[in-house]
Amino acid sequence: MQVSKTSKTYLQAYKGVAKNKLAKILTDISYILSLRKKIDALGVDDEYVKNFYSAFDERILSLILEISFISTDSKIAQNIIAYSSFCIAKSMLD
Repeated sequence: MQVSKTSKTYLQAYKGVAKNKLAKILTDISYILSLRKKIDALGVDDEYVKNFYSAFDERILSLILEISFISTDSKIAQNIIAYSSFCIAKSMLD
């Protein structure tokens, strides 16, 4: 999986916490490819996979919320907050 130019542009544009969160997520996305191969080969513990993806989801939701605070467009911020609230509620049901 390759990181898009758009993602790299956002990474360069955002400063501070959002930039660090996005960098970690992009690193995780690269790691997922090797993790999936290990999963396919049954070479990784179920609990490890569950914990990794739970933490990954949490980082994505945290970044989404951070971007909503950075955004200068109130409609975008409102939609991001609604989406992240939906995802958080959904994850509580799992």
